[in-house]
Amino acid sequence: MDDYPYQSHLVEFLNSSDSIHNVFWLDGSWGSGKTFFIKTFFENQIYKKKEIYYISCFGIKTRDQAEKILINEIEKQSILGNLDFIPFIGGVFKWFFKIVGANLMKRDSIVIFDDLERVSYVAKSDERLDEAKSDNPSDYNDLLGYIDYLSENKKFKIIVILNSKEIESTKKYLIDNKFKLNHNRMVSTGEVIDNILKKSKLRDDDFGKMLSLIFKIYYVDIEERVVQDKNNNSKAKKPNLREFQKSLEELSNRTDNNEKADYIIKWMNGCEETESVLMSLVKYFEEKPTEYMGYLYDTLDSELYRDEIDKAILKEEYSSITSENIIEVIDKKKSYFEELLYFLWKKSSEINELRILGYEYNRNDDFEFEISKKYPYYDYEELEYDKVKRYFEKREDREVLDSI
Repeated sequence: MDDYPYQSHLVEFLNSSDSIHNVFWLDGSWGSGKTFFIKTFFENQIYKKKEIYYISCFGIKTRDQAEKILINEIEKQSILGNLDFIPFIGGVFKWFFKIVGANLMKRDSIVIFDDLERVSYVAKSDERLDEAKSDNPSDYNDLLGYIDYLSENKKFKIIVILNSKEIESTKKYLIDNKFKLNHNRMVSTGEVIDNILKKSKLRDDDFGKMLSLIFKIYYVDIEERVVQDKNNNSKAKKPNLREFQKSLEELSNRTDNNEKADYIIKWMNGCEETESVLMSLVKYFEEKPTEYMGYLYDTLDSELYRDEIDKAILKEEYSSITSENIIEVIDKKKSYFEELLYFLWKKSSEINELRILGYEYNRNDDFEFEISKKYPYYDYEELEYDKVKRYFEKREDREVLDSI
């Protein structure tokens, strides 16, 4: 709790009767898990669901737009709102909610405004993400006025989730001046995983680094809300960070390096009902791999790494406009996976079987990968390994040059 004070600050904020600081600002970069943290926080708290209202700022700009979303939320959570299927009565109640609006909410209600930096952002299919964003303070005036009204006049607790680095002008010239900031910066889940590793017995161990990279790959999906929502019906689950701590402990109790390697491969294949790391990488693409088995390190020479990812080759649910961060998701996973293969390659100087890591996948509807320490084509083993060796030696040379 001490390492991540925003958690205790949120508890203090919700329990405080201080009406001067009725807005809690949760700030963090994309991928820090802000929305995921808020949702899981309230799932484990005493607050009733009907007391919490959620407004996505994506694409909206005015107070009227935000108010309409809030009224819809109030209607959905009301018993009266469930009668809207009755033609005349439903129409009356819709009119009633529109007129009464926020007056139906309890004084201690919580309103969450998510993705503040997406205000006025409506991307076109051919528009780059960074070109479509808005950092014009005037675009935020109306909405911030509504947030101020709800906190000051209605005395509701307001939580605003944002990435201030994308709206630096708006924050400096409007938000900082308009509000007495209760500002809380959130670190990324990747940083949390790194901190857990640093405090473990495996902080200087390559196997510990490998396990941390596997969990980082899993957590990219959690951090990206759009991808997480798409996978709600997926059988694969995401392990929590307590599972990471527990797994580090289990790994540290193994003294034999071959056993440690087996443990890492088990997690790569999807331990504790998680999906395999390879499946986590390729699930976005319409085309399946042409080969049902192969040399694991060869993925570094595949189209996945050779070419830039284009939304046109993604499955429809991932290439939609609402999945605007999907390329960042895939690129981040690729980076973690390359790092994972690098540490496996380093360990292959001690564990010969890691030189011949292979994979295969079934061609059924399940479409799942399995990685093993046995690449089937022994004749190509040295040739393939020399290619990998050159790849990582060039990478090390680049890192040396970059550090100069």
